Amino acid sequence: MRVAQEDIDDVYENLINWYGDKETVLARYRAEVSMPDDIFVAINKTDNFKRDEIPELKNAIEAHIKKLSFDLPINLSEQQKEQVQRFYSTNAGALFINTWVRNAYIKKGQKIAEKYSGIEQALAAAAKESASQHSVIFSAAHRGEVLTAFRQGDPQKVMRAALSDGIKYTQAPQYRGTLVPKDVLDNFNVGDVMRNTFFTSFSPDIYTPQKRDEKDKLTHDGFKAAKKFTENGRKYHTGIPVIYEIPARQDYKAHVIKSIYEYETVIPPGEDFEIKEIDRKKTPVYITLQRVGKAKQATKYMIH
Repeated sequence: MRVAQEDIDDVYENLINWYGDKETVLARYRAEVSMPDDIFVAINKTDNFKRDEIPELKNAIEAHIKKLSFDLPINLSEQQKEQVQRFYSTNAGALFINTWVRNAYIKKGQKIAEKYSGIEQALAAAAKESASQHSVIFSAAHRGEVLTAFRQGDPQKVMRAALSDGIKYTQAPQYRGTLVPKDVLDNFNVGDVMRNTFFTSFSPDIYTPQKRDEKDKLTHDGFKAAKKFTENGRKYHTGIPVIYEIPARQDYKAHVIKSIYEYETVIPPGEDFEIKEIDRKKTPVYITLQRVGKAKQATKYMIH
């Protein structure tokens, strides 16, 4: 059976008439409030369909409502923002979100295969990761917050909403440890402008103020934390170890997130950075970045 758009519109109109406005319908879909039962009732009100046609019609209407709901602004509670950030800080969460975001930038024939079929599977994998002995990363309530958040839109929109109105960081250098394929790294040159294509995590230096006339104490070494990622990253990636540095007090402020494992800042996709320095003699290779405005044309994508 091919579901006609006219039939979808008729049932959708029944739902709107039932609840009074489309915003309520879409909000109920996001919150999963008795929506499947409501759709069956709305279908029956039309009285135009055979019993064996109803399941396919129901699926088509749910897909229609889902698409419409994604066009609404995303508003997350503070608890939802925190739990989405914690989900992102897991390996499974970052992979789920950033695979979707990277594929939005990559050409169709080069799409990255998705490891997780949806948020439910990715969240289940994230919950199995261990933060510390006998600890629970996500309680049932926390899982509910994450699932409700991701019903509001695609992963990029939800993650951007989770970063809104948060603390930003610029005081000290920030470092990212990663692995870059050799053919990609060989093509990097000083002066190149790269556009980041994913939510890019950095480890910041953090200093604690001391008494007057005493030097502030380094309480989190971002470089050391980033270097560990170049070593541990081999579990998930292949390539040449690289550390990116964003020097202190640039005009760009990365978002500080509620991470499970470490101090972490995040730069959303779409920002442009110029390569100011490359030291290929160091291990890892050391690359200094500086944020630039859109006046300089990005010639490369940053995908690692």
